[in-house]
Amino acid sequence: MDGLSYHEFIARDRDQTELAPINLQSIADYSGIPRESVRRKVQALQRAGWVRKRDDGYLIATGQASVDLAPATEASLKYLVAIGAACAEAASAD
Repeated sequence: MDGLSYHEFIARDRDQTELAPINLQSIADYSGIPRESVRRKVQALQRAGWVRKRDDGYLIATGQASVDLAPATEASLKYLVAIGAACAEAASAD
C-alpha cells in the first residue's frame, strides 16, 4: 500500500493552526459524557502533561502527549493499514 510511513506522518511539518482547541462543554456535548466527568478526566490529562488549558479557556493537546502516545499511535496506524490492505485484497479477489 502506498502512503506515508508512521515516521513520515509524524515528521511532516504542521502549522500550529492545525491544533483543534476545544472546551469542556464541547467535549461533553460531542461525547455524551457528563460535563463534571469530562472535567475530572481533563484534569487527569493535565496532570499527565497531555493537555493544557490556554488563556482563553480552550484545551489543546501537548507535544508530550504525542511523545508518550507514539507507540500506541504507531501500533494503531499499522493495524489500520493492515485492515485496509486486507479489504483491498478481498475486493480485488472478487
